[in-house]
Amino acid sequence: MGYNEAPSGHTLFTGERDVKDFKPQTLVNLSEAPALEEVPELSEYRHGHMIDGASTFKLATFGKVLSLSRQALETMICQHSPPYHQRLVPRHDAKKPI
Repeated sequence: MGYNEAPSGHTLFTGERDVKDFKPQTLVNLSEAPALEEVPELSEYRHGHMIDGASTFKLATFGKVLSLSRQALETMICQHSPPYHQRLVPRHDAKKPI
């Protein structure tokens, strides 16, 4: 099964949110549910607690500038995809001057 075909399980515990700027954003969230405890016969259930909290995030830009020479680019194109190279670089007819 390929990467794009694999089912994603994160949608069960994540959501989407529109963020329109680079200012810090705050999300309110609850802690995990308390652990369950055994309840003996004729006993009462005990109260558990959940704690609310907050997490913050903000948009950020990531990137790098890569420099490639024309020769390196042509070498990569020639080695990995000749049909594309043939379309990209026009052939010169030997009978016509360049």
